[in-house]
Formats: sequence, structure tokens, C-alpha cells
Amino acid sequence: QNEVDYETGVINYSAPWKNFKRARSVSFLNDGPTECWTFKKWLNRRAGRLRPYWLPTFEDNLRLKQVGTLNSSLLCYDDSYKNLGLINNHIAILLHDGTWHPRAVTGISDEGGGLIQVAIDSPMFFDASMVRMICFLGLHRLDTDRVEIDWIGNGINQCSLRILEIKP
Repeated sequence: QNEVDYETGVINYSAPWKNFKRARSVSFLNDGPTECWTFKKWLNRRAGRLRPYWLPTFEDNLRLKQVGTLNSSLLCYDDSYKNLGLINNHIAILLHDGTWHPRAVTGISDEGGGLIQVAIDSPMFFDASMVRMICFLGLHRLDTDRVEIDWIGNGINQCSLRILEIKP
């Protein structure tokens, strides 16, 4: 609920849950029977709203400052992490070769000068120059149990899904 009194006082926000829940629509376009079958198997594993899954934000949420080999901590620019990132305890590291490396954040320390040290649960033994992006992971689920797939023709189909973030 949002209460607005037209700038005559303080605005109040209240919600029945601790963290806000972000919802978004995602569209899929499958070309050919192989892509369609892979998408149907993915939908089957979700079991509608029953099974949550981890999904990255696909945004560069942490900018890496560190050079050399990465271990169990990352030196990153602050970029308002103290305001936005403290509720996000999971990150995904995308390398230039397209592989994802999920990690849990175990601690954060302020290094001063706009830098933070992010401790992660397991070490990585690759060079910092291989990192393309570091983004937050959120636990999501489908927002509905019913999914409609539109067949365009010639083996091509499309589908729009609404997903809900249940835990950042």
C-alpha cells in the first residue's frame, strides 16, 4: 500500500513481506523443434509456480577493480552497494567464454576510496581479465501455472511468461 497526501506530509510505504517482490515479463521465441522441445522441458521442470530457480539480473551490478588471479574475495567498486546490494547474497560471474560461475557472498568489507572487498564462499582460480560481468542472482518462480505457446508457423513458436522474484 502506498499512502500519498499530496506533499503535505511524509509518504508511508507498507507491505506484508520483508523484501519487495519484482515481477517482469519475459518473451521467448523458439526456432525449430529442438528449441521448442528444450523450452518445454524447461517449463516442465518449473512445475508452474511450484519450483523456484535462480536467475541473474543480466546487469553489471559489481564492477571488478582487481587484477590478476581471483581467489575467495573480489575487490570491486562500491557503486552504492551498501544501499542496493546488501540484501543480495548471491552473485553470478560471467566469463568471456560464456560460462557462468554462481557464488554466495559471505561477507563485505569497506576498503575506503570507493572500494569494497566481497568475500565469496568458494575460490575461483582464473584471471580477472576473463570476467565479462558480475551480476546479482535472484530466486524466481513463474507467476502462473498456465502457459500459452503461440505457434507462428514453419516450426516457430513464441511464449510470454510473467516471472516473480521471491528472494533477492
